[in-house]
Amino acid sequence: AMTSDDDGITATSYTYTIQFSGVAFEFPIPAHYRDLYGRKGSVELPFELPDGTVPLAQRVYVHAGLDVHAATPPPLALHGHPARRLAFEPVEVRLNSRVSASAEGGGEVAGRASLYFSESNAVVKLGDSAQDVMGTLGAPAGVFYKQDAAQPYLGSLQDTSGLNYFYNYPSRGLDVLFDGESHRATKFILHTNFPGHHTFGQYERCNFSLVLPPPSNSAASTAAAAAAAEERARAA
Repeated sequence: AMTSDDDGITATSYTYTIQFSGVAFEFPIPAHYRDLYGRKGSVELPFELPDGTVPLAQRVYVHAGLDVHAATPPPLALHGHPARRLAFEPVEVRLNSRVSASAEGGGEVAGRASLYFSESNAVVKLGDSAQDVMGTLGAPAGVFYKQDAAQPYLGSLQDTSGLNYFYNYPSRGLDVLFDGESHRATKFILHTNFPGHHTFGQYERCNFSLVLPPPSNSAASTAAAAAAAEERARAA
């Protein structure tokens, strides 16, 4: 398309673009006015056409940079603004029973299912205390107490003793459920920010992947047992 550096005519599609920083508006040029407005170097498209009609925008472009025709997607700022530095951080959901040395800085530790945050090199595990989780992930954006359906509404925070509760981390796409008695993590909820879900737009999408435990060697064990049985039968 042939377009001027700022506002200008696109000769191939007969449109006129008004450009602002980060946003551009595209207007169609009516067929019977293309000789007047539809070529580069012609007069600018007016707010009102000679027949009294007003051009109506047909497209709006929101983009990075100053020129819509030269715009490219900006890099994902994992380490940009402090409020966004951990946005879309890769998270490994480790379902095996061990946490690797690279994650915790020591030898392998027998433990529970865990979340490993690769950018911040942090690990939280099922069974961690509320203090441990807060020390690793920081203070939650909110705390939500899980009301027991069989229990009447308590009405105030001073009545929440013993209730299970969530730490909410919407910027990480994560909730952590704690047992109200032991104050230890019992569940991780990872949000995908799925359109149509009742929490859509409230959480960032959690960029998680599942790390499954290695497959058991059951087939090899079965084959070895069968070979041993056959050998015993021959000996008999």
